[in-house]
Amino acid sequence: MKPRATFQNLPPFELSSVTDPDGEELLQLSKNESMHGVAPGVADYLRQNVLNPSLYPDHDFTSLRHTIAQTHGLDPERVWCGAGSTTLLYFLATLYLEAGRSAVSSQYGYQYFQMATKLNDGQANIALESDLTVSVDNILAAVRPDTSMIFLANPGNPTGTYLPRAEIERLRDNLPDDVLLLLDEAYSEYVDEERYSANFDLADRGNTAIVRTFSKVYGLAGMRVGWGYFPEETMQLIRQVKIPNAVSSLSTAAAEIAMVDQAHVARVRALNRVAREQFTDQLEELGLAPIRSQTSFVLCKFASAAEAKDCYAFLRNEGIVIRPMGMYDLNDHLRFSIGTAEQMDRVAHALAAWRSQ
Repeated sequence: MKPRATFQNLPPFELSSVTDPDGEELLQLSKNESMHGVAPGVADYLRQNVLNPSLYPDHDFTSLRHTIAQTHGLDPERVWCGAGSTTLLYFLATLYLEAGRSAVSSQYGYQYFQMATKLNDGQANIALESDLTVSVDNILAAVRPDTSMIFLANPGNPTGTYLPRAEIERLRDNLPDDVLLLLDEAYSEYVDEERYSANFDLADRGNTAIVRTFSKVYGLAGMRVGWGYFPEETMQLIRQVKIPNAVSSLSTAAAEIAMVDQAHVARVRALNRVAREQFTDQLEELGLAPIRSQTSFVLCKFASAAEAKDCYAFLRNEGIVIRPMGMYDLNDHLRFSIGTAEQMDRVAHALAAWRSQ
Protein backbone atom coordinates (compact mmCIF):
# COMPACT_ATOMS: atom_id res chain seq x y z
CA MET A 1 0.00 0.00 0.00
CA LYS A 2 1.23 3.46 -0.86
CA PRO A 3 0.19 6.42 1.32
CA ARG A 4 -0.25 9.91 -0.06
CA ALA A 5 3.03 11.68 -0.73
CA THR A 6 2.03 14.29 1.86
CA PHE A 7 2.59 11.80 4.67
CA GLN A 8 5.92 10.34 3.59
CA ASN A 9 8.10 13.11 5.05
CA LEU A 10 5.65 14.64 7.52
CA PRO A 11 6.96 14.61 11.11
CA PRO A 12 4.44 13.49 13.74
CA PHE A 13 2.65 16.08 15.85
CA GLU A 14 4.33 15.76 19.24
CA LEU A 15 2.50 16.11 22.54
CA SER A 16 4.04 16.33 25.98
CA SER A 17 4.15 12.84 27.51
CA VAL A 18 6.39 12.01 30.45
CA THR A 19 5.92 9.08 32.79
CA ASP A 20 8.08 8.02 35.69
CA PRO A 21 9.50 4.50 35.34
CA ASP A 22 9.59 4.14 39.12
CA GLY A 23 5.91 4.90 39.47
CA GLU A 24 6.52 8.22 41.24
CA GLU A 25 3.63 10.65 41.10
CA LEU A 26 4.77 13.61 39.02
CA LEU A 27 3.62 17.21 39.16
CA GLN A 28 2.65 17.52 35.51
CA LEU A 29 2.93 21.15 34.43
CA SER A 30 3.66 20.61 30.75
CA LYS A 31 0.20 20.23 29.20
CA ASN A 32 -1.64 23.41 30.30
CA GLU A 33 -4.34 21.38 32.02
CA SER A 34 -6.53 23.01 34.66
CA MET A 35 -5.49 22.00 38.16
CA HIS A 36 -8.64 23.53 39.65
CA GLY A 37 -10.99 20.74 38.69
CA VAL A 38 -14.37 20.88 37.02
CA ALA A 39 -17.48 22.77 38.04
CA PRO A 40 -19.20 21.10 41.02
CA GLY A 41 -22.25 20.29 38.91
CA VAL A 42 -20.10 18.39 36.41
CA ALA A 43 -18.52 16.28 39.14
CA ASP A 44 -21.94 15.53 40.64
CA TYR A 45 -23.35 14.60 37.26
CA LEU A 46 -20.50 12.23 36.43
CA ARG A 47 -20.85 10.51 39.80
CA GLN A 48 -24.61 10.05 39.56
CA ASN A 49 -25.27 9.38 35.89
CA VAL A 50 -24.32 6.56 33.61
CA LEU A 51 -25.79 7.19 30.18
CA ASN A 52 -26.82 4.21 28.10
CA PRO A 53 -23.67 3.44 26.06
CA SER A 54 -25.66 1.48 23.49
CA LEU A 55 -27.30 4.67 22.20
CA TYR A 56 -25.68 7.16 19.85
CA PRO A 57 -25.26 10.75 21.09
CA ASP A 58 -27.15 13.69 19.62
CA HIS A 59 -25.24 14.12 16.36
CA ASP A 60 -26.41 17.74 16.13
CA PHE A 61 -25.28 18.82 19.64
CA THR A 62 -28.67 20.55 19.92
CA SER A 63 -28.80 21.19 23.65
CA LEU A 64 -25.10 22.03 24.00
CA ARG A 65 -25.15 24.43 21.04
CA HIS A 66 -28.12 26.30 22.46
CA THR A 67 -26.50 26.53 25.89
CA ILE A 68 -23.28 27.91 24.39
CA ALA A 69 -25.28 30.38 22.29
CA GLN A 70 -27.33 31.56 25.26
CA THR A 71 -24.21 32.04 27.40
CA HIS A 72 -22.40 34.13 24.79
CA GLY A 73 -25.31 35.79 23.00
CA LEU A 74 -24.80 33.88 19.74
CA ASP A 75 -26.91 32.31 17.00
CA PRO A 76 -27.14 28.59 17.90
CA GLU A 77 -27.40 27.67 14.21
CA ARG A 78 -23.85 28.94 13.71
CA VAL A 79 -22.33 27.10 16.68
CA TRP A 80 -20.74 23.70 16.09
CA CYS A 81 -18.92 21.25 18.33
CA GLY A 82 -16.24 18.63 17.85
CA ALA A 83 -13.97 16.19 19.62
CA GLY A 84 -11.69 18.95 20.87
CA SER A 85 -11.04 22.22 19.09
CA THR A 86 -8.25 20.58 17.07
CA THR A 87 -10.92 18.65 15.17
CA LEU A 88 -12.56 21.92 14.17
CA LEU A 89 -9.23 23.38 13.07
CA TYR A 90 -8.77 20.36 10.83
CA PHE A 91 -12.31 20.65 9.46
CA LEU A 92 -11.67 24.23 8.38
CA ALA A 93 -8.34 23.36 6.80
CA THR A 94 -10.06 20.54 4.91
CA LEU A 95 -12.71 22.95 3.64
CA TYR A 96 -10.41 25.74 2.47
CA LEU A 97 -7.01 24.22 1.69
CA GLU A 98 -5.68 21.98 -1.05
CA ALA A 99 -2.69 21.76 -3.37
CA GLY A 100 -2.05 25.20 -4.84
CA ARG A 101 -3.41 27.06 -1.80
CA SER A 102 -1.58 28.40 1.24
CA ALA A 103 -2.22 29.36 4.85
CA VAL A 104 -0.37 31.82 7.07
CA SER A 105 0.37 31.33 10.76
CA SER A 106 2.66 33.20 13.11
CA GLN A 107 6.20 32.17 14.00
CA TYR A 108 5.30 30.85 17.45
CA GLY A 109 1.72 29.88 16.73
CA TYR A 110 0.18 26.56 17.76
CA GLN A 111 2.08 23.97 15.74
CA TYR A 112 -1.01 22.08 14.67
CA PHE A 113 -1.80 25.00 12.35
CA GLN A 114 1.07 23.94 10.10
CA MET A 115 0.17 20.27 10.47
CA ALA A 116 -3.45 20.85 9.41
CA THR A 117 -2.24 22.86 6.43
CA LYS A 118 0.18 20.19 5.24
CA LEU A 119 -2.29 17.34 5.81
CA ASN A 120 -4.50 19.04 3.25
CA ASP A 121 -1.65 19.56 0.76
CA GLY A 122 -1.52 23.30 1.41
CA GLN A 123 1.58 25.45 1.69
CA ALA A 124 2.31 26.65 5.25
CA ASN A 125 3.74 30.18 5.29
CA ILE A 126 5.15 31.64 8.50
CA ALA A 127 4.97 35.28 9.61
CA LEU A 128 7.70 36.37 12.02
CA GLU A 129 6.64 37.67 15.42
CA SER A 130 7.90 40.77 17.20
CA ASP A 131 9.07 40.27 20.80
CA LEU A 132 7.16 36.96 20.97
CA THR A 133 3.95 38.74 19.96
CA VAL A 134 1.99 38.30 16.74
CA SER A 135 2.79 41.00 14.19
CA VAL A 136 -0.22 42.00 12.12
CA ASP A 137 2.06 43.76 9.64
CA ASN A 138 4.11 40.60 9.11
CA ILE A 139 1.01 38.46 8.65
CA LEU A 140 -0.34 40.85 6.05
CA ALA A 141 3.03 40.84 4.28
CA ALA A 142 2.95 37.02 4.15
CA VAL A 143 -0.40 36.91 2.35
CA ARG A 144 -0.11 35.79 -1.28
CA PRO A 145 -2.62 35.46 -4.12
CA ASP A 146 -3.02 31.76 -3.24
CA THR A 147 -3.63 32.37 0.49
CA SER A 148 -6.93 30.93 1.70
CA MET A 149 -6.57 31.00 5.49
CA ILE A 150 -4.92 32.81 8.37
CA PHE A 151 -4.45 30.79 11.57
CA LEU A 152 -4.12 32.99 14.64
CA ALA A 153 -4.03 31.82 18.26
CA ASN A 154 -5.02 34.62 20.63
CA PRO A 155 -3.72 34.51 23.30
CA GLY A 156 -0.71 32.79 21.82
CA ASN A 157 0.65 29.37 22.74
CA PRO A 158 3.45 28.99 23.82
CA THR A 159 4.10 32.72 24.25
CA GLY A 160 1.06 33.69 26.34
CA THR A 161 0.95 37.11 24.69
CA TYR A 162 -2.32 38.74 23.65
CA LEU A 163 -3.31 40.78 20.62
CA PRO A 164 -5.87 43.50 21.48
CA ARG A 165 -9.15 43.83 19.62
CA ALA A 166 -7.97 46.85 17.63
CA GLU A 167 -5.16 44.79 16.09
CA ILE A 168 -7.50 41.90 15.29
CA GLU A 169 -9.80 44.34 13.50
CA ARG A 170 -6.87 45.89 11.64
CA LEU A 171 -5.86 42.44 10.45
CA ARG A 172 -9.36 41.55 9.31
CA ASP A 173 -9.92 44.91 7.61
CA ASN A 174 -6.73 44.56 5.55
CA LEU A 175 -7.13 40.94 4.50
CA PRO A 176 -8.77 40.06 1.20
CA ASP A 177 -12.45 39.25 1.65
CA ASP A 178 -11.95 35.69 0.39
CA VAL A 179 -9.34 34.81 3.05
CA LEU A 180 -10.71 33.09 6.14
CA LEU A 181 -9.35 34.40 9.44
CA LEU A 182 -9.45 31.60 12.00
CA LEU A 183 -9.09 32.79 15.61
CA ASP A 184 -8.08 30.00 17.97
CA GLU A 185 -9.19 31.30 21.37
CA ALA A 186 -8.41 28.24 23.50
CA TYR A 187 -7.08 30.42 26.33
CA SER A 188 -9.41 33.40 25.97
CA GLU A 189 -11.18 32.79 29.29
CA TYR A 190 -7.89 33.42 31.10
CA VAL A 191 -7.39 36.92 29.70
CA ASP A 192 -7.62 39.60 32.39
CA GLU A 193 -11.13 41.03 32.31
CA GLU A 194 -9.93 44.60 31.83
CA ARG A 195 -8.09 43.57 28.64
CA TYR A 196 -10.53 41.07 27.17
CA SER A 197 -12.71 41.77 24.13
CA ALA A 198 -14.95 39.18 22.50
CA ASN A 199 -14.54 38.67 18.75
CA PHE A 200 -17.69 36.70 17.93
CA ASP A 201 -19.20 39.59 15.99
CA LEU A 202 -16.41 39.32 13.43
CA ALA A 203 -17.97 36.05 12.26
CA ASP A 204 -20.93 38.12 11.03
CA ARG A 205 -18.72 39.45 8.25
CA GLY A 206 -18.69 36.03 6.61
CA ASN A 207 -14.93 35.46 6.60
CA THR A 208 -13.90 34.99 10.25
CA ALA A 209 -14.28 31.90 12.45
CA ILE A 210 -13.70 31.60 16.20
CA VAL A 211 -12.77 28.30 17.84
CA ARG A 212 -12.73 27.58 21.59
CA THR A 213 -12.37 24.57 23.87
CA PHE A 214 -13.63 22.98 27.08
CA SER A 215 -10.14 21.58 27.77
CA LYS A 216 -8.64 24.58 29.55
CA VAL A 217 -10.57 26.76 32.00
CA TYR A 218 -13.50 24.30 32.11
CA GLY A 219 -11.19 21.45 33.15
CA LEU A 220 -12.57 18.90 30.67
CA ALA A 221 -9.42 18.02 28.72
CA GLY A 222 -10.14 14.31 29.07
CA MET A 223 -13.69 14.65 27.75
CA ARG A 224 -12.59 16.09 24.37
CA VAL A 225 -15.08 18.82 23.51
CA GLY A 226 -14.38 21.92 21.46
CA TRP A 227 -16.73 24.43 19.86
CA GLY A 228 -16.70 27.23 17.37
CA TYR A 229 -18.72 30.10 15.95
CA PHE A 230 -18.79 30.30 12.17
CA PRO A 231 -20.12 32.35 9.26
CA GLU A 232 -23.33 30.94 7.78
CA GLU A 233 -21.66 29.68 4.60
CA THR A 234 -18.89 27.95 6.53
CA MET A 235 -21.44 26.41 8.89
CA GLN A 236 -23.28 24.87 5.95
CA LEU A 237 -20.03 23.33 4.70
CA ILE A 238 -19.14 21.98 8.15
CA ARG A 239 -22.48 20.18 8.30
CA GLN A 240 -21.63 18.54 4.98
CA VAL A 241 -18.25 17.18 6.11
CA LYS A 242 -18.98 16.56 9.80
CA ILE A 243 -17.94 13.30 11.40
CA PRO A 244 -21.19 11.82 12.74
CA ASN A 245 -21.47 11.02 16.45
CA ALA A 246 -17.92 12.23 17.11
CA VAL A 247 -18.46 13.34 20.72
CA SER A 248 -19.92 11.06 23.38
CA SER A 249 -23.17 11.76 25.22
CA LEU A 250 -21.29 11.92 28.51
CA SER A 251 -18.86 14.51 27.17
CA THR A 252 -21.54 16.77 25.71
CA ALA A 253 -23.60 16.60 28.91
CA ALA A 254 -20.55 17.49 31.01
CA ALA A 255 -19.68 20.37 28.66
CA GLU A 256 -23.20 21.78 28.88
CA ILE A 257 -23.18 21.77 32.68
CA ALA A 258 -19.72 23.37 32.67
CA MET A 259 -20.83 26.13 30.30
CA VAL A 260 -23.77 27.04 32.51
CA ASP A 261 -21.55 27.46 35.60
CA GLN A 262 -19.81 30.71 34.66
CA ALA A 263 -19.21 31.38 38.37
CA HIS A 264 -16.77 28.46 38.34
CA VAL A 265 -15.06 29.94 35.28
CA ALA A 266 -14.66 33.27 37.07
CA ARG A 267 -13.25 31.51 40.13
CA VAL A 268 -10.70 29.55 38.10
CA ARG A 269 -9.72 32.68 36.18
CA ALA A 270 -9.12 34.57 39.42
CA LEU A 271 -7.13 31.75 41.03
CA ASN A 272 -5.05 31.35 37.89
CA ARG A 273 -4.30 35.06 37.69
CA VAL A 274 -3.08 35.23 41.30
CA ALA A 275 -0.88 32.14 40.94
CA ARG A 276 0.40 33.22 37.52
CA GLU A 277 1.40 36.73 38.59
CA GLN A 278 2.99 35.54 41.82
CA PHE A 279 4.98 32.86 40.00
CA THR A 280 6.06 35.35 37.33
CA ASP A 281 7.34 37.66 40.07
CA GLN A 282 9.22 34.74 41.64
CA LEU A 283 10.89 33.92 38.33
CA GLU A 284 12.03 37.53 38.00
CA GLU A 285 13.38 37.51 41.55
CA LEU A 286 15.52 34.51 40.55
CA GLY A 287 17.05 36.54 37.74
CA LEU A 288 15.10 34.82 34.97
CA ALA A 289 13.12 36.48 32.18
CA PRO A 290 9.47 35.35 32.14
CA ILE A 291 7.04 36.67 29.54
CA ARG A 292 4.01 38.35 31.12
CA SER A 293 1.17 36.01 30.19
CA GLN A 294 -2.57 36.20 29.57
CA THR A 295 -3.03 32.43 29.75
CA SER A 296 -2.67 29.47 32.10
CA PHE A 297 1.08 29.15 31.51
CA VAL A 298 4.24 31.23 31.61
CA LEU A 299 7.04 31.10 29.06
CA CYS A 300 10.42 31.86 30.61
CA LYS A 301 13.73 32.72 28.99
CA PHE A 302 17.01 31.46 30.42
CA ALA A 303 20.54 32.72 29.88
CA SER A 304 21.25 29.94 27.38
CA ALA A 305 19.92 26.70 25.97
CA ALA A 306 22.32 24.82 28.25
CA GLU A 307 20.93 26.58 31.33
CA ALA A 308 17.34 25.80 30.29
CA LYS A 309 18.26 22.16 29.76
CA ASP A 310 19.94 22.00 33.16
CA CYS A 311 16.91 23.53 34.86
CA TYR A 312 14.56 21.11 33.13
CA ALA A 313 16.65 18.14 34.28
CA PHE A 314 16.81 19.45 37.86
CA LEU A 315 13.05 19.94 38.07
CA ARG A 316 12.43 16.55 36.49
CA ASN A 317 14.59 14.99 39.20
CA GLU A 318 12.38 16.79 41.72
CA GLY A 319 9.28 15.19 40.21
CA ILE A 320 8.19 18.32 38.31
CA VAL A 321 7.54 18.11 34.57
CA ILE A 322 7.50 21.27 32.43
CA ARG A 323 7.72 21.81 28.67
CA PRO A 324 10.94 22.38 26.71
CA MET A 325 10.51 24.66 23.72
CA GLY A 326 12.92 23.15 21.22
CA MET A 327 10.10 22.44 18.78
CA TYR A 328 9.70 26.22 18.40
CA ASP A 329 13.47 26.83 18.16
CA LEU A 330 13.23 28.47 21.58
CA ASN A 331 15.89 26.26 23.10
CA ASP A 332 16.67 28.80 25.81
CA HIS A 333 13.04 28.86 27.00
CA LEU A 334 10.87 26.63 29.17
CA ARG A 335 7.09 26.75 29.52
CA PHE A 336 5.47 26.35 32.94
CA SER A 337 1.77 25.47 33.17
CA ILE A 338 0.14 27.29 36.07
CA GLY A 339 -1.25 24.98 38.73
CA THR A 340 -2.61 25.80 42.15
CA ALA A 341 -0.86 28.33 44.36
CA GLU A 342 0.57 25.48 46.43
CA GLN A 343 1.88 23.68 43.35
CA MET A 344 3.53 26.83 42.04
CA ASP A 345 5.16 27.45 45.42
CA ARG A 346 6.65 23.97 45.14
CA VAL A 347 8.03 24.83 41.71
CA ALA A 348 9.39 28.16 42.94
CA HIS A 349 11.18 26.50 45.85
CA ALA A 350 12.66 23.90 43.49
CA LEU A 351 13.84 26.67 41.16
CA ALA A 352 15.45 28.48 44.08
CA ALA A 353 17.29 25.28 45.00
CA TRP A 354 18.44 24.90 41.40
CA ARG A 355 19.62 28.51 41.33
CA SER A 356 21.62 28.10 44.55
CA GLN A 357 23.64 25.11 43.30
